[in-house]
Amino acid sequence: ASVTPADAPDPAMVVRTYTGGSQAAALRGMATEAELFRDHGYSPAGQSWEPEKGVSPAGGLILGAGIVLLLAGLLVWPAWILAVPCLVIGWTGRTVGGTLTVTWAKP
Repeated sequence: ASVTPADAPDPAMVVRTYTGGSQAAALRGMATEAELFRDHGYSPAGQSWEPEKGVSPAGGLILGAGIVLLLAGLLVWPAWILAVPCLVIGWTGRTVGGTLTVTWAKP
């Protein structure tokens, strides 16, 4: 069960975590509660994104750099065309999920 400002006394600060398969999904989770917090006088004071452990979004860059070092000349561009999508979606072939932590505070 989720504790919302309506369920508890109004502390000066509330820290909430939102998980998702991507940062955008976690932000959508935060957006569902944002109106409730704003109605109680809170505003976001800070936020941080923590990717899932064990997922290396840099794996594609390492793969691309290795290909570039092994192949020269005209093969440089295809290597980077391969590396950029791998870097964006992560070495595992999926978007990198994680946890968004938001601190809600009253002014």
